[in-house]
Amino acid sequence: MGKVQMLLRVLLFVLMSIPVAASCQEKLPGPEEIDLEKIVITPFRYSHSLGTVPASVTIISSQDIENSNAETIVDVLRASPGIVVRDYYGTGNKATVDLRGFGEFAASNTLVLIDGRRVNEIDLSGTAWTQIPLDTVERIEIIRGSGSVLYGDNAVGGTINIITKRGSGKPSVEVETQVGSYQMDSERVTVSGETERLSYMLRMGGYSTNGYRQNSYYRSEDFDSKFIFDIADTSKFTIAANYHDADFGMPGALRESQLKACTRRDTKFPDDDVGEKDWSIDVGMEHSITDDLDMQSHLSYRSRYVDNNLLSSQAVEGRKIDTFSFRPSLVYRKELFGGENKLVGGIDFYRSDSLIDAYSFSGLSYYQGSKTRRTAIDKETQGYYLQNELALNKALMLLAGYRFEKANYSFNSTPQEGPWTSDLFWNSAYVNQALKVNEEALNLGLNYSLNDASKVFFCYTKSFRLPSTDEYYSIWSSPPVNTGLMPQTAHNYEIGYAHNFEKALTQSITYFDMRLRNELYYDPSTYENKNYDKTIHRGIEYSISWNALRNLKLSGQYTFTDAFFKGGSYRGHRIPLVPRHKASLGAVVNPLSKLSLALMLNFTGEQYFINDQAHNYPAMNDYTTLDLKLTFKPAGNASWFIGVNNVFDAQYSEYGAISTVYNERGYYPSPGRNIAAGGKIKF
Repeated sequence: MGKVQMLLRVLLFVLMSIPVAASCQEKLPGPEEIDLEKIVITPFRYSHSLGTVPASVTIISSQDIENSNAETIVDVLRASPGIVVRDYYGTGNKATVDLRGFGEFAASNTLVLIDGRRVNEIDLSGTAWTQIPLDTVERIEIIRGSGSVLYGDNAVGGTINIITKRGSGKPSVEVETQVGSYQMDSERVTVSGETERLSYMLRMGGYSTNGYRQNSYYRSEDFDSKFIFDIADTSKFTIAANYHDADFGMPGALRESQLKACTRRDTKFPDDDVGEKDWSIDVGMEHSITDDLDMQSHLSYRSRYVDNNLLSSQAVEGRKIDTFSFRPSLVYRKELFGGENKLVGGIDFYRSDSLIDAYSFSGLSYYQGSKTRRTAIDKETQGYYLQNELALNKALMLLAGYRFEKANYSFNSTPQEGPWTSDLFWNSAYVNQALKVNEEALNLGLNYSLNDASKVFFCYTKSFRLPSTDEYYSIWSSPPVNTGLMPQTAHNYEIGYAHNFEKALTQSITYFDMRLRNELYYDPSTYENKNYDKTIHRGIEYSISWNALRNLKLSGQYTFTDAFFKGGSYRGHRIPLVPRHKASLGAVVNPLSKLSLALMLNFTGEQYFINDQAHNYPAMNDYTTLDLKLTFKPAGNASWFIGVNNVFDAQYSEYGAISTVYNERGYYPSPGRNIAAGGKIKF
């Protein structure tokens, strides 16, 4: 680690030394402007007018990202309606994004896509948000509610599709640097452009920070690229590849008694750390077979290795997951009953092979570093989907879809022989077992369009989540493979309204009612993953945006979420780590043509700790933060900024859990006031 960043620093110094006049040339032509109020891709896997989608959708544009004081994608998502972000250590690396109130298991109920490619892993590792640099993002599409018909597993609370930028205009080089609190340092170089038939973009960067807390450091190096070949007017070929290398500390929680004896920035686990390497390649083809029939096909491969060195929890292991996917689809457009009709169908095939090598820990101190067990867990899914969209008239659209998905799991775990077999901590169990699971998804929607970006809609969806491999399997459980664990299913009803008042004022409101059976959770009293009986997630999401003046834009959102147990011993209690109230207010002011000031105020209400389903402890306190960013854009292709996060230095935690060993509340302290500054220039 570090060589890429050193190279970038030298390159940045050379490029920044070029006279500023070089950046004051005539501005290069950029990409064709896209009206983000009128187009959305994710819900139906093809371009679609936002005003005709029977779902609650938010689009975050590249301009919104630039105005924000965000360093990572999860920072950008904080101010979106219906989303709660929990960043364990404030670096954006170990973070979860929660849609519709799933608390501890939010990551498994939110599907994350990069250009339509699934990035959720088969285990509980969650999304590696920091492997997606912010400056590679063209826009983010957030679809709240089930997307299981078109995307299958995990899309219960919602789907987040991150659309990356493509090269455009004349050949150019853009360099960017950033520094900030906690010795944060970031550099990035981008080469991009387009010819008549080829669009290309290559980016290399490095990021490092010591973090707010001891042992919360994070170091990463990234490379990503995207090539789009327009083979003909009716065909397009895409190749996208990326590489991510990171290592980071894991400071863990601080219990109440420990906080009295130390500061919020301390850790009791100074030696816990993780290293990860992740690379992927995606090859795609789009072809218009006829005027009425379009074909898409994507072939992807991803390899991820994680080296866990968590001595505090006696988890020392290496995990390697290789994932292959093939995703062909067809879109057929044909008039039916006098109205426009669109039919999309396809197959999603995913095959993931994971290999876990467990090494000796404190109980095997005489043989520390020896491999004690090798576990191979594989998962293969095949999803078949069909969805039809029929225009009943110019304003009214009916949607219906169905998906059948089957999954095959295999578990094979073998203890490794050696002198440590006499140790009391050595487990001699052999595992060789397979499982087959089938699930179905449905959706029905009715949308009445007022105009291109205004609508009233109603929808019903049936969605599912399959247990992850970590939920099915644990060598310390009896039996190791929990065949009694059921897939989670949900029936979701929602009604919504969105209106665009001549683009000066837009607002939307959605009511949702989601009824779940067998919601998956972890029971700390038995150290097993289990199914709740019945749970309900319901609430209201409201957002508003107002271009009050030519140089002033205001925005706001409020979300009420009531997630609770309907049956069982916790009947009537709220699900832990789900705040009922969440709100934000934002403003972007342009006092001068080259100067802008962005402010964002975020509020998150109180929530119960993880492991406190019985509500035996007081809830976590609510918290409010204010972030601001000042951006200066002189003539040419340069920009500079300075930002302050948590302006009032609020002391809060986004995540907390009850220690079942010590019967104490544990906190993951969030960063205090911090500053970032930087700039970029394009040649």
